[in-house]
Amino acid sequence: MLTGERDDLTGDFMALLLHQGFVEFWFDCGSGMGRVKSEETIVLNQWNTITIYRHRWDAWLVLNQGNRVQGRSKGLFSRITFREPVFLGGYGNITGLDRKLPVSTGFTGCIRKFVANDHDYNFQQGSLGDVSHGFDIRK
Repeated sequence: MLTGERDDLTGDFMALLLHQGFVEFWFDCGSGMGRVKSEETIVLNQWNTITIYRHRWDAWLVLNQGNRVQGRSKGLFSRITFREPVFLGGYGNITGLDRKLPVSTGFTGCIRKFVANDHDYNFQQGSLGDVSHGFDIRK
């Protein structure tokens, strides 16, 4: 998952990454980055559940009912401004990805369910769903 204030990831952004088998949540409220990394690795060939919570400077992450890990961003600002679309399962046209984050490619896999702020998103494209565009989607 990736979204930000600008497409070069300067300013505010949020990113959920799969890096070396661990889940990492990176966020910047505009004046300093925060990072939370799971203690457990993902389980291959099974559904994994990731829960993220962010409020002001603080964030926590839980992977598969494991340990809750916490982190905090630096700086004075506590709100995040998003002007770019939210990308799930890839990174779309974000140009600053490999300069700011430890990954350079999007996610390859399946996303079964996405809930944000108590809204359960529908992955059907078109008038019935919440998806506006699909990039490099394979069946």
